[in-house]
Amino acid sequence: MGVIFNDYPTDLAKPVPYERPDGFVVQLQIGRAYLNVMRYDDPARAARSLTDADYRQLLRRELEQRGLHVSEARLTKLGGQAAWLVTGAQTLIPGRIVSYECFATVIVSHQLINAVVSAVGSPGRPVDFDLMLKILLGMAFEPVDRSAVPAPVPAASNPDKMPRFLDAGDVPIYSEAARVRGLQGTVDASFSIDEHGRAQHIEVFFADYAELAQSIPTVLEHGRFKIPADWTQAGSQGRRFTMEFNFVIVRAGDKCPDTSAASHIAGAEIMEICNSLGR
Repeated sequence: MGVIFNDYPTDLAKPVPYERPDGFVVQLQIGRAYLNVMRYDDPARAARSLTDADYRQLLRRELEQRGLHVSEARLTKLGGQAAWLVTGAQTLIPGRIVSYECFATVIVSHQLINAVVSAVGSPGRPVDFDLMLKILLGMAFEPVDRSAVPAPVPAASNPDKMPRFLDAGDVPIYSEAARVRGLQGTVDASFSIDEHGRAQHIEVFFADYAELAQSIPTVLEHGRFKIPADWTQAGSQGRRFTMEFNFVIVRAGDKCPDTSAASHIAGAEIMEICNSLGR
């Protein structure tokens, strides 16, 4: 990621970045507050400068169009880099529940970094929000090291190996309908993977509850599989692969269980979707 959290509490587990189709993201949680930091690989996203007032206003308008009532917007610095900071709130339930949010946009080494602090209050702003905001404002940056990122396994050497799936993160996997009802269980889906790493001909063939399966086709369509260079040459785009999605709800602070041993389909790739009751 190339991001350093100088004010990260020592009693919390070290955050682990994970890959998405367009870059890397890391997520932090303290109580009811969350910090998501996304670093995009495509330098085209960082083509404009934050010193451009028109660009800053464009970023602000995009947030306002999403429902954010802006209380502060300022050009500042994070880790010695120019940053555009926008703070505000969204009313989720009038008079009862408010989402407090702070958005930071930074450009480092020709790469765009978006950081978002969010916390839901009822209706006052949670103390956890300010703790997470301190972590955001204390961020620093260093050269990116991707040496630990696994390379795709050549298709010719292991034709039945499904490439690693990169969730785009723009579609909630655990639908609100399923979360509200506290539904847990398994969803199985099969598909092929084309030469661009996109899932094709998706079929959900098992679901403990229909609500759990609602978002699966969209999640697969929006994500990407990290295919090897010889994917097409090996004829792998014609193969069918299976993924099993295990939905689990735990109490706030509890660890997510390992559900891989209970797989319905032998050899299926397992994705665990674990949500906290406190979220």
